[in-house]
Amino acid sequence: MNNKKPVVYILLEMYKREFDSRLKIKSFLESRGLNVIFGHKDTIRLGIRIGLLPPGIIFDKCAQDTKFNYWPKIKKRGFIFSLLDEEGIHTFKKEIKMRLGKPKYIDMIFFNNLYQFIATKGIYKNKGFILPNHKISGNPRLENILENKTSKVKVKSKKPKLFIIGNYRFMDWNPYKDQDRAFKKIVKQFISNYKFESRYEFIYRPHPAEDFEIESLCNNAGIKVERFKSINQIIEEADILITNRCTVSIESIIKRNDILIFSYYHKKSSNIFTRCGTSRFENLSQINNLINDYFNKKLLLSKKIKEQRLILINLFEGKKDSIDIISSWIIEHSKNLPKYNINKLILRSCIVSLIGFILNNIIPARRRLRFKIDNHLVKKAIIDKKIKKNLGLIYF
Repeated sequence: MNNKKPVVYILLEMYKREFDSRLKIKSFLESRGLNVIFGHKDTIRLGIRIGLLPPGIIFDKCAQDTKFNYWPKIKKRGFIFSLLDEEGIHTFKKEIKMRLGKPKYIDMIFFNNLYQFIATKGIYKNKGFILPNHKISGNPRLENILENKTSKVKVKSKKPKLFIIGNYRFMDWNPYKDQDRAFKKIVKQFISNYKFESRYEFIYRPHPAEDFEIESLCNNAGIKVERFKSINQIIEEADILITNRCTVSIESIIKRNDILIFSYYHKKSSNIFTRCGTSRFENLSQINNLINDYFNKKLLLSKKIKEQRLILINLFEGKKDSIDIISSWIIEHSKNLPKYNINKLILRSCIVSLIGFILNNIIPARRRLRFKIDNHLVKKAIIDKKIKKNLGLIYF
């Protein structure tokens, strides 16, 4: 029996963000007869660069990597490059420019929604580039939300639940670091004052990329920190969300159009869509006023906010058959690829995985990025038999 099959590489960066949705694509492709290597993007790329992983279709989370000088050799070996930008559900011109890569190495761009397509098309036109082959596919991340949209009635707890979604980056490349610094200061103030509050339960959700400073403050104050629940579960549970330039605002409105969202407004901020359809605040006092309005039964979902939410849903909701759209293209373009025996692929991936594991523990730059790998999600997928246990960071 011929058990040789083409290979597809599904790359992950921020596990909490894209692990579950890309796992669905993996399962679909395997059911259609493809070998799928799934896991840590830097480790898979390393295996491709050093020649241990054979030619196949790469399904990446952005195009930024194609700007590096090793890409001509990768393309010459017969690799096909496709992407669905996981940061592109909502993005800005500066960020699109940062992640363009080199269009000549891109075989297919899948767009999350109409907004991302329009914004990216404009950047390509201004730079005089030809937009590569593309489809507005939607994103399984949003489908994971949509499929549960009316699946169950939200069970009310004894107290309303208020979640703060952490989101701050202070690296030099971040154009919003002043905004993030100001929001973090407000979060610290909120934590300090929570001991005087008894009307609601406050839960802090850290961003996967942040350090433990806020989490430590919460632990010292007896405030619950929720690292493991998915954003979908948090949206289901929350009565109020507090956010800062965060895609969670958009995801929440798509899932629950009645959810209350308080978003931070900064005078230098240009990220209008993450504030669209939300109540805005500039300081702690304004948050407290909004919370008091909630308990005093004042109308917080005004006509203006509802109208903004309709605009946002039209731009960002995306398609509802994204897995089929993405997988159909991959299957079609895998037909002329070389085929490989699964046992040889497993052996090669184990070697690459082990190398990646070692590098992640000895190279300082990679040690700092280990927060992006969520072992909780990996263990759950192994228990559910959606991936097979491996030596390190990439899986079948």
